[in-house]
Amino acid sequence: MKQFDPSWTSNSEKHHLVPNTYLKGWQHTDSKVYYIDKNENQIDFTNQNFSKNTRKINRVDNFYSRRVGALFQSKLDCDKYFAPLKQHGYTVKIDGVKVSNSIELNKNFYNYDKWGIYDVHAKLISEDDKKSLKEKIKSIHIRDLEEAWNQLYENPWPSVRNDIVTEINRNIGVDKIPSVRREDLVKFMVSIEWRTEPAPQLLKNNYNKIVKLLGIEDILKDPIPDEDKMYPFINTYGDDFLHNYLLKQYYDLFNNTGPIYKSAQNICNTMNLELLIPETGYEFITSDNPVFPFLNKNNDTEYIFPITPDLACAVRKGNPVDKEHYFLTSLNKNEVFAYNEQIKKGCNKGYILRQPSISTYFNQGTV
Repeated sequence: MKQFDPSWTSNSEKHHLVPNTYLKGWQHTDSKVYYIDKNENQIDFTNQNFSKNTRKINRVDNFYSRRVGALFQSKLDCDKYFAPLKQHGYTVKIDGVKVSNSIELNKNFYNYDKWGIYDVHAKLISEDDKKSLKEKIKSIHIRDLEEAWNQLYENPWPSVRNDIVTEINRNIGVDKIPSVRREDLVKFMVSIEWRTEPAPQLLKNNYNKIVKLLGIEDILKDPIPDEDKMYPFINTYGDDFLHNYLLKQYYDLFNNTGPIYKSAQNICNTMNLELLIPETGYEFITSDNPVFPFLNKNNDTEYIFPITPDLACAVRKGNPVDKEHYFLTSLNKNEVFAYNEQIKKGCNKGYILRQPSISTYFNQGTV
């Protein structure tokens, strides 16, 4: 498998929380799906156009970009942010003390306006030059994460999906098949859980522990002044702290460590994967939050993940664990309806259909 390269970069500013390559599995034509707001009660395809381009679903500008001033930055990142200082030969003093370490500069960037910045002749630069330099530093985006999603997860997904479907089609009438691309499927599924909103409970738990340890609960409630906002979707210091903590989890994942990677490994090692096939004429929905964890009757965590309209994956507690096979289960229409209700329940803002027909997905009396 291709390995993460921190020198990767991307020119794209349009970042998707749910990959476009995944959503296209529900396209009815030219990258368009039927997107239904979760609060929509009157669903009439003859009078309302619910069609939406997959490129515009769950898209946030620069969501995976890292910028100066954020916590959890590496030395490599910080060197990139403050390269303009070196280019001009500038020296920085903070509270009268010379600071050249880029990590320290990043930690103190919130106080940039009080920095003393000196040119090669040991003279303070002008306020105009100082403001211009600040904007230049803030304009630097590190987008290795966006490119890593692209190369390591999004581009391979159609191949993973097609290989699984092909294996099912060549084994009609059996109750289990070889678990082709099993680890790829699990890693993709778990990554989706961590990419979408709301944030997974494990992330919230880890985040709350750090906040409590640092004793910064009250500070995080404060709003960020408009002139200091790095992103339009972040309004408080708590939003900023959580977002950058999340970016760190993605970086760890691409380096085969951290809680996302461990979650995927735990599923691979302790759980069975059951592929669900709907009754002919009925389909699975998906959503802007397609991985739905829930507690079964034994209080164990299980997952449901729609792969295509014609296939979903259920992750069950393994006893014993069979890593060599997928278990196949055919569902009648009422069972499909029940799973779709769960997927709809788990959506953040909306859910997605391939067909302009509610009866394909739900018992119409419950929609």
